[in-house]
This record gives sequence, C-alpha cells and structure tokens, in this order.
Amino acid sequence: MLELFATRKPAQANQVTGHWRAVRICLDLATQEWLNVGVVLRTSGGETHHRLLTNFAGFRCIYDDDAADAARFLLDQAEFAIEAEKPFPTGWNVSFGPEKFVRGNTIDSILTGLFSRLVPLGRHQLDPSARIDREDHPHATQNVRVEVRKLLTKHLQIAKSAAPEFWYARPVPMHRDGAVIKMDVQIVANNTHGIVHGAIASAWYKTSYHRSASLNQAVNAVTTACEAFPGSQNVLYILRPPEKVSSLSDSDYEAIDLDIESSRWLLQKHGAELKIAKEVPDIARTILEDLELMPDVH
Repeated sequence: MLELFATRKPAQANQVTGHWRAVRICLDLATQEWLNVGVVLRTSGGETHHRLLTNFAGFRCIYDDDAADAARFLLDQAEFAIEAEKPFPTGWNVSFGPEKFVRGNTIDSILTGLFSRLVPLGRHQLDPSARIDREDHPHATQNVRVEVRKLLTKHLQIAKSAAPEFWYARPVPMHRDGAVIKMDVQIVANNTHGIVHGAIASAWYKTSYHRSASLNQAVNAVTTACEAFPGSQNVLYILRPPEKVSSLSDSDYEAIDLDIESSRWLLQKHGAELKIAKEVPDIARTILEDLELMPDVH
C-alpha cells in the first residue's frame, strides 16, 4: 500500500506536511482503465504543487499514437486546471485519487518520491537531463511545440485549455489539384501580406539520427507548403541549443550547425524561410511578430 508513515516519527520543525492525491487518466471511460499520470500536493500552508507525466511513449506502446496525443492533450488541460485551482469536470477522463496525509523534508522530495512510486510510466523522466535524445527531454521537438503553444495561449490571453485558432497539433489536410495532402505544420494563419505556414522543430539532439528525423520532417512539411501554396510565407522555426550546454561537445555543435545549414539550403531552394532561436520564448515571439500580433513574450 502506498503510504508514507512519517507520522510515526517525531515531527521536525522544518518538515513539510500536507495532503496528496494521485492524478489519474482513463482514455476510454467505458473500460474504466485508469492509469496514474501524476501527483498533486496541497501543503498545510495552502500551497499547491504538482508533478505530471511529460513523456507519452508508454501510451503509444499500450495503445497507439492517437491515444498518446489524446493523453497529452488531456493532461495539458488538467495542468491548467490544477494551476488555476479549478475542479475537474464531473465524469471527465482525468480525475483525482483519494486524499492522503504526507510529511517530508522538502516539497521536491515528497513529489519525487510519490511520483516515482505512483507513476510507473514516468520513472524514466525523473532525470531527463541525461537523456538528451529521449522524447521526454524538455528540448525535444514535441515538447518545444507544446511550450510554444502554451506561450502563445498565455500572451494572446485566450482560455488556458484552448489553443490559438491558428495552431494545429496534427497534420493539416489540404485540397490541392484534386488531391488531399497533409502538411505537418503547426501554424496556418493570415497576416496583411497573405497566408503564413509555419513548422517548429528542435535541433537540440546529440545523435544525428534523432536530429535528422526532427529536422527532415519539419523541412518536408514546409517544402510541401511551398509546393502547395507558392505565394504564401512558409517558415521553419528551429530551436538551436545555446552555447556551452554541458551534454554537447564542440563536435556536436558543429554537426548541429551543419544540419541546420543543410536545412536552410533546401528551404531557400523552395523559397521558404528559416528562423533560428536559442530559447523557446524567442520562437513564440517570432511567430507572433510574423502574424503581426506582437504581444511581448518573456
């Protein structure tokens, strides 16, 4: 049974006390198959802290890609509700487990301990810094896209559980020349000059295999947009790691820059643009500038 028996020991003045609950998800309510995907801690001082699953590869193994995407979307909404201290809707696919008392030395140690015991699918994400080519690394392409979307949502001041109307989490089907093509672009919008198509990718990978997969997919999306809409503004936004990241060597940086320049050459041949940023907020800011929306992103 998952319990912390700290109450059996004399309380220390600097210890944290509170109540925790598991965050659970059920993708198909008819099955009532609930999986733990996080923990929420409410301290005796009234503060709320949480730790949630960020890598959904396990859902792909158990179910499929669509299920993993659905889990990511649901947990993203749940996170906003937790941060706003709003209750989950009745009968929703995400729910809380029973509330239980806990005492520990620090908030972080409590969350880490509970998460590692309650969320088997998330054990490998406890130290993502050493796993630079894993999907759960914060600078992996999918996670960069999620963070960019969150920044755009925040600075456009729309409902936190919604995405901007120009944002597409899945490939966009387009009818051209009697055929239906799918463009894996995240941005489809209009500015005063016409249509803007934009894809987001990360070059922050150590191995050539993962980096090439990330960049090639995004380059293909933008060049497809160029072929389908030659008069539009087609842009690839790339996250390049800043200098002196401890997990990257000089040769890694050289390989990253070479891959980026190869992408630039191909994009220019198709009349597309490449815009490079070293921080995720810079990507969001550039997108807003390109769409002529212009709020200040920090």
